[in-house]
Amino acid sequence: DVSIENNKVADTMMAGIYISVEGSYNTLNVDRVKVVNNTIRNTGIQAPQNHPNILVYGGKGSIDHVEFIGNMITDGAHRGIGVWGDGTIKTVKFERNTLINKNGAATTFKNGIITLVDNIGF
Repeated sequence: DVSIENNKVADTMMAGIYISVEGSYNTLNVDRVKVVNNTIRNTGIQAPQNHPNILVYGGKGSIDHVEFIGNMITDGAHRGIGVWGDGTIKTVKFERNTLINKNGAATTFKNGIITLVDNIGF
Protein backbone atom coordinates (compact mmCIF):
# COMPACT_ATOMS: atom_id res chain seq x y z
CA ASP A 1 0.00 0.00 0.00
CA VAL A 2 2.30 2.73 -1.31
CA SER A 3 1.29 5.98 -3.02
CA ILE A 4 3.71 8.06 -5.09
CA GLU A 5 1.84 11.29 -5.86
CA ASN A 6 2.38 14.81 -7.21
CA ASN A 7 6.17 14.66 -7.65
CA LYS A 8 8.42 16.23 -10.28
CA VAL A 9 11.37 13.99 -11.13
CA ALA A 10 14.01 15.04 -13.67
CA ASP A 11 17.58 14.39 -14.82
CA THR A 12 18.24 11.23 -12.78
CA MET A 13 20.92 8.66 -13.56
CA MET A 14 18.49 5.71 -13.38
CA ALA A 15 14.70 5.43 -13.78
CA GLY A 16 12.69 8.37 -12.44
CA ILE A 17 10.10 6.02 -10.93
CA TYR A 18 11.42 2.52 -10.18
CA ILE A 19 9.13 -0.18 -8.78
CA SER A 20 11.03 -3.42 -8.24
CA VAL A 21 11.83 -6.62 -6.41
CA GLU A 22 15.55 -7.39 -6.57
CA GLY A 23 17.45 -10.36 -5.19
CA SER A 24 20.74 -8.44 -4.94
CA TYR A 25 19.10 -5.98 -2.51
CA ASN A 26 16.94 -8.61 -0.79
CA THR A 27 13.80 -6.50 -1.30
CA LEU A 28 10.32 -7.77 -0.51
CA ASN A 29 7.41 -8.45 -2.86
CA VAL A 30 5.48 -5.45 -4.21
CA ASP A 31 1.68 -5.22 -3.94
CA ARG A 32 -0.77 -2.29 -4.22
CA VAL A 33 1.31 0.64 -5.45
CA LYS A 34 -0.29 3.75 -7.01
CA VAL A 35 1.76 6.27 -8.97
CA VAL A 36 -0.50 9.29 -9.54
CA ASN A 37 -0.11 12.77 -11.11
CA ASN A 38 3.69 12.84 -11.31
CA THR A 39 5.89 14.51 -13.92
CA ILE A 40 8.87 12.41 -14.99
CA ARG A 41 11.31 14.03 -17.45
CA ASN A 42 14.71 13.11 -18.90
CA THR A 43 15.57 10.31 -16.51
CA GLY A 44 17.62 7.14 -16.90
CA ILE A 45 20.55 9.05 -18.40
CA GLN A 46 23.35 6.74 -17.22
CA ALA A 47 24.68 4.35 -19.85
CA PRO A 48 24.94 1.39 -20.24
CA GLN A 49 21.95 0.67 -17.96
CA ASN A 50 19.59 2.54 -20.32
CA HIS A 51 16.74 2.76 -17.81
CA PRO A 52 13.45 4.18 -19.06
CA ASN A 53 11.70 7.10 -17.34
CA ILE A 54 9.49 4.54 -15.54
CA LEU A 55 10.64 0.99 -14.83
CA VAL A 56 8.76 -1.90 -13.20
CA TYR A 57 11.35 -4.63 -12.70
CA GLY A 58 10.80 -8.09 -11.26
CA GLY A 59 14.21 -9.63 -10.68
CA LYS A 60 12.77 -12.19 -8.27
CA GLY A 61 9.66 -12.50 -6.13
CA SER A 62 6.31 -11.00 -7.11
CA ILE A 63 4.92 -7.63 -8.25
CA ASP A 64 1.13 -7.12 -8.39
CA HIS A 65 -1.53 -4.39 -8.42
CA VAL A 66 0.66 -1.52 -9.64
CA GLU A 67 -1.21 1.45 -11.15
CA PHE A 68 0.08 4.51 -13.01
CA ILE A 69 -2.64 7.16 -13.28
CA GLY A 70 -2.48 10.67 -14.78
CA ASN A 71 1.31 10.96 -15.07
CA MET A 72 3.23 13.11 -17.58
CA ILE A 73 6.23 11.13 -18.86
CA THR A 74 8.57 12.98 -21.25
CA ASP A 75 11.97 12.89 -22.91
CA GLY A 76 13.35 9.59 -21.62
CA ALA A 77 17.07 9.41 -22.30
CA HIS A 78 16.73 5.87 -23.69
CA ARG A 79 13.03 4.89 -23.65
CA GLY A 80 9.73 5.88 -22.02
CA ILE A 81 8.33 3.00 -19.94
CA GLY A 82 9.57 -0.52 -19.23
CA VAL A 83 8.04 -3.53 -17.51
CA TRP A 84 10.42 -6.50 -17.45
CA GLY A 85 12.41 -9.04 -15.44
CA ASP A 86 12.40 -12.78 -14.78
CA GLY A 87 10.37 -12.55 -11.56
CA THR A 88 6.57 -12.82 -11.38
CA ILE A 89 4.91 -9.63 -12.61
CA LYS A 90 1.14 -9.79 -12.41
CA THR A 91 -1.15 -6.77 -12.98
CA VAL A 92 0.26 -3.40 -14.04
CA LYS A 93 -2.21 -0.76 -15.17
CA PHE A 94 -1.55 2.48 -17.05
CA GLU A 95 -4.52 4.88 -17.15
CA ARG A 96 -4.74 8.44 -18.52
CA ASN A 97 -0.96 8.91 -18.71
CA THR A 98 0.73 11.04 -21.36
CA LEU A 99 3.98 9.75 -22.83
CA ILE A 100 6.06 11.98 -25.07
CA ASN A 101 9.28 10.16 -25.93
CA LYS A 102 11.93 11.07 -28.49
CA ASN A 103 14.62 8.47 -27.77
CA GLY A 104 14.17 4.74 -28.13
CA ALA A 105 10.95 2.77 -27.74
CA ALA A 106 7.95 4.44 -26.14
CA THR A 107 7.15 1.26 -24.18
CA THR A 108 8.95 -2.02 -23.60
CA PHE A 109 6.56 -4.50 -21.99
CA LYS A 110 8.30 -7.89 -21.66
CA ASN A 111 6.49 -9.35 -18.65
CA GLY A 112 3.26 -8.94 -16.72
CA ILE A 113 -0.43 -8.50 -17.39
CA ILE A 114 -0.48 -4.95 -18.77
CA THR A 115 -3.74 -2.97 -18.93
CA LEU A 116 -3.82 0.26 -20.97
CA VAL A 117 -6.74 2.72 -20.56
CA ASP A 118 -6.97 6.10 -22.33
CA ASN A 119 -3.23 6.80 -22.47
CA ILE A 120 -1.60 9.13 -25.01
CA GLY A 121 1.63 8.20 -26.79
CA PHE A 122 1.77 4.49 -25.94
